[in-house]
Amino acid sequence: MEITWSIYDNDGAPVTGGSASTSLKIRRVAGGFLLDWDDLTFKGVGWVTPVAILDEISAVNLPGAYRKVVDVAAWDGGFYQAILSYSAGAVVRNGTGQFYLKDGLEADPYLAGQAANLDAAVSTRLADADYTAPDNTSILAIVAYVDELESRLTEARAGYLDELGAGNIPADIDTLLTRLTALRASYLDNLSAGAVALEATLTAIKGAGWTTETLKAIKAVVDGFNPVQVFSGFSVTASQQQAMVTIDGSATAKAVFKVGESKDLVLYVKDRNKQAIDLSDAVLSLGVKASKTDTAMVISKDDADFDHSQAASGVVSVHLDETDTDQVPRSYVAELRMAWGSGEDTIVKSSDIVLEIQRAVTD
Repeated sequence: MEITWSIYDNDGAPVTGGSASTSLKIRRVAGGFLLDWDDLTFKGVGWVTPVAILDEISAVNLPGAYRKVVDVAAWDGGFYQAILSYSAGAVVRNGTGQFYLKDGLEADPYLAGQAANLDAAVSTRLADADYTAPDNTSILAIVAYVDELESRLTEARAGYLDELGAGNIPADIDTLLTRLTALRASYLDNLSAGAVALEATLTAIKGAGWTTETLKAIKAVVDGFNPVQVFSGFSVTASQQQAMVTIDGSATAKAVFKVGESKDLVLYVKDRNKQAIDLSDAVLSLGVKASKTDTAMVISKDDADFDHSQAASGVVSVHLDETDTDQVPRSYVAELRMAWGSGEDTIVKSSDIVLEIQRAVTD
């Protein structure tokens, strides 16, 4: 290694030709030994040449600069001090410098200390046979997905996410998972572009002749329906809101009686899906009029008059005696009333039943 020192006189001018007036001692901090320049070993006593002079580097190119080249390859690692002096008449200079050696080379002491943590050359830290290289293709795909999400996450959408709140997120996610059935998820899939795109699907559903007034007309029809009613222990579905009644299991809702005839009127009650309505808990009544516009009933039967033995299967019967059927021969309109509660909103009325009373051949 090279130890250098610059010397200037009292006026600040570089000192040249002053090699013989320089001196250099080197002290090893560990043990405090000085270098014997005679055999280049460190000693506590018995030095032959404890002082060396510096060589002038160049009086022309580097005036005032001096150096000493020292072979430190065999020196112990650790801190060393260079003790320098110059004395020539009125110009006297002294200085010291410190350096650190490791493995025969000058080194930064901190980095040298950290180097002790490396028990092998860095070049040995190559991948072994079990090393799996990063999946750069997938990483780039993830980056692309993130970029796409950032482009789609508008300020408004970010606001929706903010409204979830940290405390509500788990509950909100649970609710979404409950509602997002496989069927509903398929609806979302159908929103994508392509043959099943939403616009194409709506166009197909609308069919020919669809106008801007079509929905309005549908609404007017729907508004005329009775709302779905829910009673205690019974739910009236849309298909049950108007019960369909047939007579004696036939396909019609027409019953024929002779004047003064006494027999049972058997009613089969089904919903619009042709499923039997369970009448077990229903309170029944039957009203018969000559015309819908009439206010008075010509025949009226209460729940106690009905046979409920097959009510669970949607079959009930009521007996019409000779007094009931002693009417002017003609067609009458009847209606079966079913109630599952006490309020008007618990009542379901059947479709019209035709009760035809015919003239008897004999008295």
